Amino acid sequence: MVTSMRSDSRNIDEVDTATILRRAMLALAAAGVVATTIELATLRHWTTTTQIIPWIVLAALTVGVLALVLCATAQVIRVVRVVACLAIVSGLYGVFTHVQANYHAAILDYHFTDRWPEMSLASKVWAASSGEVGPSPVMAPAVLSQCAVSLALATLRHPRRARSTPIEAS
Repeated sequence: MVTSMRSDSRNIDEVDTATILRRAMLALAAAGVVATTIELATLRHWTTTTQIIPWIVLAALTVGVLALVLCATAQVIRVVRVVACLAIVSGLYGVFTHVQANYHAAILDYHFTDRWPEMSLASKVWAASSGEVGPSPVMAPAVLSQCAVSLALATLRHPRRARSTPIEAS
């Protein structure tokens, strides 16, 4: 009979794979939050109301990471999962707003000024999405979603996760 080791205060050689992966996901989420915070600060990404959104998401992700590290209870794990889902949506919204900003700025780009009005909608969207035109990095907000996915994965198979109903042996 194989016993599952759930205590986090054991020798590293005795740690199960789920614990190692959970810690790695938590570390990736934390590293992504720190790196994104530094990046946004260097870009002074706070001049409009929309630019404040990633700061709020980063704060929520930071609280989620700290909550899992310091006081992971079943209720905290559920809240962290909700926060992670909202952060994923926020990151996707950021991708959309960056594409939209590139799309609207394209007419000002000297490479596109003459041909932009004649381009098909699909060509315009592709140019705005691929970074061919516009100042906004399209995939940058996706990092928020990546951090959130890592945080959500850190809650899977957590030893303190909520159990729906106890399974009785027959």
